[in-house]
Amino acid sequence: MADDARREGEDTRDSRVTMADVSEEFLIATIAKIVSSESPGVVTGIGDDCAVVRTGNGEAEHEILTTDMLVEGTHFLATEHTDWEQLGRKTVAVNVSDAASMGATPRYLLVSLGLQRTRMLGDVAALYRGMAAEAHRWGARIIGGDTVRSPQTIINVALTAAKPAGEPLPLRSRCEAGQNVYVSGNLGASMAGLRLLTEPGMARHMDQSYGHLLTQRHLRPEPRVALGRAMATLANDLAMIDVSDSLYHELKSLAMASGVGFRVDAHRIPASAALLAFCRSCGEPVLNYLLFSGEEYELLFTTGLGEEKIRSDLKAAGVETPVHCIGVVSNSPGITILNEAGETIDVEDCTFRHFS
Repeated sequence: MADDARREGEDTRDSRVTMADVSEEFLIATIAKIVSSESPGVVTGIGDDCAVVRTGNGEAEHEILTTDMLVEGTHFLATEHTDWEQLGRKTVAVNVSDAASMGATPRYLLVSLGLQRTRMLGDVAALYRGMAAEAHRWGARIIGGDTVRSPQTIINVALTAAKPAGEPLPLRSRCEAGQNVYVSGNLGASMAGLRLLTEPGMARHMDQSYGHLLTQRHLRPEPRVALGRAMATLANDLAMIDVSDSLYHELKSLAMASGVGFRVDAHRIPASAALLAFCRSCGEPVLNYLLFSGEEYELLFTTGLGEEKIRSDLKAAGVETPVHCIGVVSNSPGITILNEAGETIDVEDCTFRHFS
């Protein structure tokens, strides 16, 4: 990020600067300066999990828009063992998760594919069966898209969702000092599952009772749509984001957008029994997985509401997803991770970076 600060005033047309020289955040900020999203119809544009626009349906609803891309070799491996239907489900689920972070209800999807000439038709059909099934699960429909020839398989999904216009938007910029920090479910299992699937040295864990649980967590993420909708109605001071890159990265994103910091109690970050068993077997610290695992798709949010109040209200709303208070929003900049004794733990951001 220091390099980004030095480049703040540079001419972005400088051909010597490559993507490896800048962060994804810097790239997005550069794009946002070029592409102004200011318009009477735009509520929020580049910089959040989704864009939000006003619809022509009176003022009853806001339209939520998001898009995600999965690229062969970066997000998935295409082999004779690839479960294309399962991949299709995941492709839709990661988009639905973005809508969940806005407290929105998914509606329509457009799917664009880049395919090799040698890609089997059966693979593509299975991919679409998975996407259609996952979309249907959330009350959404695939209504179009595009296909092109490509040297590798590329899957891009654009999703629209709806949200009552009268509800405050849970934007990243709404964190305030003194609020509590919450996360849903548990974290870390997706990174462990990815390692089991891709590292030959991890094969021995596949036969353990926790192996299947960890790999499924990576392959079949569960969007927290009901939780997102419920929190959007329960809290009027809500900031929310889904954990797609890592808990640590999402905390940094919230901090940057809101001009705040965070104090997080490491021992309060929820871990599954499967992850704990895996880490014991490997002799690895569980905290690395909790802080830096990507593709978790849990919801991270801040609000002034207390933990018992939230749990009680969620139970009354029929939402069974557990939520855990893991810290507080601070006036002090930066992300501070504390042990049980209240001492600061030194951590280095190990979040996956696309261009590094």
